[in-house]
Amino acid sequence: MLILAFIALAILVILFLAIALYICSIFPYGVMAPPFIPSSSELHGLIATELGASPESVVYDLGSGNAAVLLAAWRQEPHARYIGIEKHFFPRTWARLKCWRTESGARIELRDADIFETDLRPATHVFCYLFPQPMQRLLPKFQNELRPGALVISLDFPLEAKEPERVIDLSSYRTRTSRALYVYRF
Repeated sequence: MLILAFIALAILVILFLAIALYICSIFPYGVMAPPFIPSSSELHGLIATELGASPESVVYDLGSGNAAVLLAAWRQEPHARYIGIEKHFFPRTWARLKCWRTESGARIELRDADIFETDLRPATHVFCYLFPQPMQRLLPKFQNELRPGALVISLDFPLEAKEPERVIDLSSYRTRTSRALYVYRF
């Protein structure tokens, strides 16, 4: 009986530690920053097409999550260079496994880095699916670091102080949350 109680206690401790680790990985910037929320799989191909990467492109995904958008873009243009920036441990680990399975690892680099400290000067294309506050914080960074002509696409959350080149209505797609793609040229 004592052994069963000890096993039950050990299972509860392991479960508690796993939940605590998961919560810490979901909110690495604190609870005010966006958690990992995957974009709709129906949109990945559209986003990749809108990015329009060429073999010379350097595509950044800020908050790349499980790398679904990067993989969709890589499938359309396997010679471009892709860089995913993701602080969340579980989605980044999942992304690394997905990239390894597709043999895209040589072209897709996944970094455990802060999106606000990442040097964006090499970027020709940037994709973001973030909350409004981080998007507004990124605008001066985009203006200071992106080269002329760089393309920025944001899913759902616009840059309030910059007029988009165009807005793509997503109402015809079966998505739970996504409403629009905002396309910007810097």
